[in-house]
Amino acid sequence: RERLGLPVNDIDLRGRFAPELLQSRGGDSTLARLSRCVWEDCAAIFDGLEAIADLPEGRAGGSTPFAFRPRSPSGELTIVLPTHDDATLLVEALASAEECAGDRHEILVLDDGTADAESLRILDRLRDAGQPVLRQPNAGLAAARNALVAAAGGGLIVPLDADNRLRPGFVEEALKAFRTHPNLGVVYGDRQLFGGRTDRLTIPDFDLQRLVSANTIDACAMFRRDLWQDVGGYDETLRLGFEDWEFWLHAGKRGWRFLHLPTVALDYRVRPGSLVSLSDSPEGNRQFRRLLWRKHADLLVESTPTPMRRALGVRPPYPADCAALPPWPRFALRAYWHLVWGRAALGRAGRIC
Repeated sequence: RERLGLPVNDIDLRGRFAPELLQSRGGDSTLARLSRCVWEDCAAIFDGLEAIADLPEGRAGGSTPFAFRPRSPSGELTIVLPTHDDATLLVEALASAEECAGDRHEILVLDDGTADAESLRILDRLRDAGQPVLRQPNAGLAAARNALVAAAGGGLIVPLDADNRLRPGFVEEALKAFRTHPNLGVVYGDRQLFGGRTDRLTIPDFDLQRLVSANTIDACAMFRRDLWQDVGGYDETLRLGFEDWEFWLHAGKRGWRFLHLPTVALDYRVRPGSLVSLSDSPEGNRQFRRLLWRKHADLLVESTPTPMRRALGVRPPYPADCAALPPWPRFALRAYWHLVWGRAALGRAGRIC
């Protein structure tokens, strides 16, 4: 107001934002420097504004050109990021992965058939700066994750969606848990929502029967590459979401051990048009349930209350495909789980699952 002579009203901003969501990253943060690398024209405009403002800290992003750190992967961990037409958001996710990986752990990005011109430009800039970017024709999220894990050098994997952010504290604690407990298969944490929501989702400890009713574990968890091989990877027939839910169910059914850490694993962006919207669609739900009855009916039957199983005369070993069940038990079990999933969907209203 004093320097430029602009009319600015006196406004108390304290009631207009959530202070806990404003995080100071410093002028030389990874995100600031990576953003300067990707959007050079915007950085030049910003430099001009900062020169006018005469700020004491100097320009955001520092003066050193950004380049991804050369890594000699330890073979311990690979962070994998699939992207499709959303590279503008990928920049923030990649900056968070870069801060978590340090100099030791591998980061891989896969372009799953991007057609958006700006996203393609950004991916080219990232590659020029030294970030490995794999490319394939659009095949869906499950296929993209499978391709990334197949190319990964690490024995442990963390998938990170392009619109979310990974927390360094979770990565460090999860690595310690795997080093301490060789029999662990999966380590997961809580979620902090940002964007359209600002609450923290506290995730319960692992219970396979509860997981059959509703998914609570985000795709962004640390798991062994051996687990991925054991379950045959993500099911690529699931093009409308739920591929992570099926992946966790399959791992639990195969006897892999899960550990919940009471710490935030990721910042989860709530926005219109994300895969959460697709997975809540009627067709997405129908596709997923058909697959469960065709592939994991044994798990569904085992998770059905014992009195009902006895009344239906269903005894182990249970078939993996419900088509092998007699008609009446098959009808009754489908009706029961239709009610269970419907009740879980009502409970999810207004929440992120």
